[in-house]
Order: sequence, then C-alpha cells, then structure tokens
Amino acid sequence: MSDKPWKIRENQVKMESAAEDALNIVGFWLAGQVKRLSPTITGRLKNSYSSATKEVGVRALNRDSGQKASQSEAVPIPSKELVVWVGSSVVYAPHIEFGTHRTGKSGSTKASSSGQHAQAPLRLALRSNKDQIIKKFINRLKKNIRLGKK
Repeated sequence: MSDKPWKIRENQVKMESAAEDALNIVGFWLAGQVKRLSPTITGRLKNSYSSATKEVGVRALNRDSGQKASQSEAVPIPSKELVVWVGSSVVYAPHIEFGTHRTGKSGSTKASSSGQHAQAPLRLALRSNKDQIIKKFINRLKKNIRLGKK
C-alpha cells in the first residue's frame, strides 16, 4: 500500500471531481427552483439567482426574461471547500428572503406599515426539495464514479 501513494491521491482527486460535478448539477437545478418561487416585478432578482462552485464558477445568471442582473450580483464563488452556493447578491435579496419587520419590545415580530413579510424563496426551495436534492446528488455521484470522472 505504501509503495503506491500516488494511487490514493489520484483516487481522492477523482472522487472530489465527481462530487464537485454532482454539486454543480444540484446547484444549477436548485437555482432554477428558487427562480420559480421568486417574486417578480422587474425580473432582476429572479435573474440574479445563481449557483457557484470553486471549479465551475457562477451558473444560471440571467437565464430568464426581464431586467438583467449584473455579474457582481451573482452569488460569490466559494474558495477551497467542496460546497455549492445558491443565492443572489442583489442588494434587496435579503429583504425578500427575511422580510423587513421590526422587533417590538415584547419580542414579537410584526411587519411595520412599510415593512415587508419574508417570502423566503431560497429556504422554501431548499425545504420543499430536500429529498430530490439528495437523490440528484447521489445519482450524479454514482454516475460519475461509474464513468471514472476525472
């Protein structure tokens, strides 16, 4: 075993690449689900939802009709970790996701007359598609391993 350490590293690189590809597939699909649930007035927010991984970068930006988002409004690319990020950097995206309510003295959270209730397209897409996300990831990972994805 110690006479072939490069094989261990080679297999580790192949597994990471296979997992990265599976994350890309899941992230791209999930960004589409978020867009489907996103409120639309001009289309800018909907167009800004994207996914990113360290190897592929940003995907799904500006795929829908409406006002286009700038490249700077895409989700930032993660650095070293094996993760997929799905989201938007449009300045008002957190207000759509979490609302603009104020917390009263008693701790209650009521929207002010000018506040907005949370619509949470990201969290809703994640919660309602959790099982599908896991299945898509596992199926793509199995496929990549069978094909010897590098």
